[in-house]
Amino acid sequence: MSRIVIRTYDPKKGKNVVVGYLYDNKFVKHAKKGHYMVKEGGFGLQEEVILQLSNFSDCDTVVIKTKAGAYYSALAQWKVQPLKNYGHGPQRFLAVKEMIRRQHA
Repeated sequence: MSRIVIRTYDPKKGKNVVVGYLYDNKFVKHAKKGHYMVKEGGFGLQEEVILQLSNFSDCDTVVIKTKAGAYYSALAQWKVQPLKNYGHGPQRFLAVKEMIRRQHA
């Protein structure tokens, strides 16, 4: 199984950052506690990342891994969310209530 690193420029940090990894048809992001956006009730992905993932025709799933578990959603769900900018560039947010949560084994 090959892995592709997905990066984007974060204007708030002033540098390119690794956002996650593409494994076959899944984009996997390892989220820390600070990545959860209380105001949005979920997690965000930069628009540039969503566009990059859209270029991979077989990418259809987004997985946000946390200490508590993993949140699964369709890439299509992210694409229809409104664009917002809280300083890290244009992002789309998806509420965790819209994702499928799986506990770690």
